[in-house]
Amino acid sequence: MTQISIFNQQKDLKIPSKDVKNLFNTLISFKKLSIQELEVHFITDKAMKARHQEIFSDPTSTDCITCPIDDPYDKTNPYCVLGSCFICPKTAINYAQAHEKDPYLELSLYCVHCFLHLIGYDDIDPKERKKMRNQEKICMNHLIEKKATLNNN
Repeated sequence: MTQISIFNQQKDLKIPSKDVKNLFNTLISFKKLSIQELEVHFITDKAMKARHQEIFSDPTSTDCITCPIDDPYDKTNPYCVLGSCFICPKTAINYAQAHEKDPYLELSLYCVHCFLHLIGYDDIDPKERKKMRNQEKICMNHLIEKKATLNNN
């Protein structure tokens, strides 16, 4: 089982740690990866803007940012620290309200998106973005099937 450290530094959505751990462990198992550590940070919109500025020199808000550490496909590394995810629940709430969606499903998608970035997917160019969007759908369908999305408990 992967050690998933969760840092919830926001109050916009109630996010049970057990649900976050279940979501990421379900994704790790689904992708058949051996990962020993992962960090997940749920942060405020203000903190996200600061993080975005610090890393990308862009002061605007965004849904999530990832900081990969180890390559999960490197078989020579017996201990994989996947990296850190920074996720903004307020962005999920705003998007969900504007598009009549469930903010917890939107937040689940942000978790999937982060996970995919950490395992090597990218969305910079159109060809790679298409692959990532396809994987997002596959992963979200799997999470829904396994009842492992985040939800309002």
